[in-house]
Amino acid sequence: LLVVPAEFRENLKTMIHEGTSAHLGITKTKDRLNRYFFWPNCYKDVENFVRTCDSCQRAGKPGDKKKAPLKIVPIISEVFSKINVDACGPLPVTSSGNKYIITAMCLSSKYPDAIAVPNIESTSVVDTLPQIFSRMGFPKELQCDQGSSFISTLTTEFLERFGVKGTHSSVYHPQSNPIERFHRTLKRILRVLCLEEAEFSNLPYKYDETILPET
Repeated sequence: LLVVPAEFRENLKTMIHEGTSAHLGITKTKDRLNRYFFWPNCYKDVENFVRTCDSCQRAGKPGDKKKAPLKIVPIISEVFSKINVDACGPLPVTSSGNKYIITAMCLSSKYPDAIAVPNIESTSVVDTLPQIFSRMGFPKELQCDQGSSFISTLTTEFLERFGVKGTHSSVYHPQSNPIERFHRTLKRILRVLCLEEAEFSNLPYKYDETILPET
């Protein structure tokens, strides 16, 4: 680890928390620091820096919600064998005309992906899935919600053509879709980016490089 002199610490804290680091919070900011840098009381300094960050204070964070009872779910040992996809939006329109994000997550590794699209019609979904599969591979099973674009004939035929089994989350229990937590994180990042007048084109990078607690 590189020991950082006092005169460089403030700039370093800004670099690992703001900008492309997307204001992801105390724990993830500490994780970024811990990979390469150290100085006495660095964790306390980082915690104070994040707690007093103006953009974080203005964006806020969701309050505590009543948690649903835990359910036993099967362990998925094969990476990218089961992928969850969903859509997030509508969002502020980007300079490229994109208004939604189609998101994907491997249910084994929790590896995420997100692609900005102008709409979430069936044609957009079918055009986006090959981009996701080019990075994750074709899964054995694709889980999605009950949105019309995901259960349309066009999407169903596309999955059948490539031997992918399509399953759907309960319409009454969207929390059974594990990508909802990813959406909450994305929306918080978006609030900060809007405050900083940025766009959401590089959201996957901001999230991918963080260390997830379950890993």
